Amino acid sequence: MKTLAVLALLLAALTGAEAQQQQQQQHEQAAAAARPAAPEPALKVFTVQRVRLKGDDQGATDRAGLGDIIELNVENLEKWYAVKDNQTKKFVLVIDGRVFKDITSGPQARSDTLQFMLAYADSKDVWTAVLGRPTWSWRKVSVSAAHADGRVIQAEPSNFVFIVLPWTWFVVCAVIFLVFALVFLRVAHSSNIVRDAGPEPEATATVPNSRKPVSLGRTQMAVWFFFVFAAFILIWVMTGNPNTVKPSLLALMGISAATALSSVTVESTRRQEARTQLEALGVQQAQLEARRTTLATEIEDLDRRLAQPNLAAADAGPLIKLRTDKQVERATVTAQSDQAKATETRLKAALASQPSAGVITDLLSDESGVSLHRFQIVAWTAILIVVFVRSVWETLAMPEFDATVVTLMGISSGTYVGF
Repeated sequence: MKTLAVLALLLAALTGAEAQQQQQQQHEQAAAAARPAAPEPALKVFTVQRVRLKGDDQGATDRAGLGDIIELNVENLEKWYAVKDNQTKKFVLVIDGRVFKDITSGPQARSDTLQFMLAYADSKDVWTAVLGRPTWSWRKVSVSAAHADGRVIQAEPSNFVFIVLPWTWFVVCAVIFLVFALVFLRVAHSSNIVRDAGPEPEATATVPNSRKPVSLGRTQMAVWFFFVFAAFILIWVMTGNPNTVKPSLLALMGISAATALSSVTVESTRRQEARTQLEALGVQQAQLEARRTTLATEIEDLDRRLAQPNLAAADAGPLIKLRTDKQVERATVTAQSDQAKATETRLKAALASQPSAGVITDLLSDESGVSLHRFQIVAWTAILIVVFVRSVWETLAMPEFDATVVTLMGISSGTYVGF
């Protein structure tokens, strides 16, 4: 019995101690909650530098470009991360006051630094504002960081430089582009790569070395090719993004190619029809000449018979009427032959290639002179090229033309082919 009593007393003492301990913990928690929260340490970025990776022993660290890692030394960052609620929080990159929400950094091995990877795949729209309108290969920028809620950390003024255009790659790609452009110009000067199909025009005394006219369709295709080629190289060098050609540009290049191909097909068909007509006219001319020769012989024979002195008046009447009929028929055959010769001359002139009258005149003119449909397609191509160049320069992206604009170019090209 005494043992049971002792055990009961011990149990009661333990229970009371636990209750007292719980009350004390609750009191401390309430007191802590009642105390005002300690202010977070004020953060301030005082240096920015590029992180040198393994093997990178050269190059200045006060400049960086896409693909590099930059490091920000932040005052009081270690104290800030010591606050319990801040240990898992991340910061976002800020360049020239623009927040890159997808480029983040958390706690580092060095507790006073933040590291950011400059990747174009993240925050493309914000990169456009930083990289757009390039004037040279580098640009002085202010770099800082911001809390996830957008509060920007104060930063000391710095001379940090952002490399907008990697000079080495730009020179390499520019040389490649210039080589292709010069080769194309040389070939265009010495061959018919941008000229109309068909035979060379005949040399004349005034133009001994005449060339075929410059083709509107082929020139349009070449212009779009080189502008898209140059824009693709520039955007890739600056951003590393190879997926920049938009579907509408493919449509415009396709329209240009289809225009060039269709114009060749139409011209070939027209020439074949002219050759067929010339062959038919040749047969017709031979028949008319044969008939005219026969009529001339018959009329001469009738003249001899009518010239006989002993010809009776009764016999002369029918001969005179027959000779008149033959003369009328010969006049008709002669008129038909002259008309056939005129048609033959016109068809031969159409088959003969016209000499070039200069690039601008060739692009705007056809057999009838300066034409509206050619002027229309040249004007629309020129304005779309201007829009294309401005878009690439300002946004580092090829424009996505509306379907209506593409359709308009298709109608212009179709009109050109149709005429």
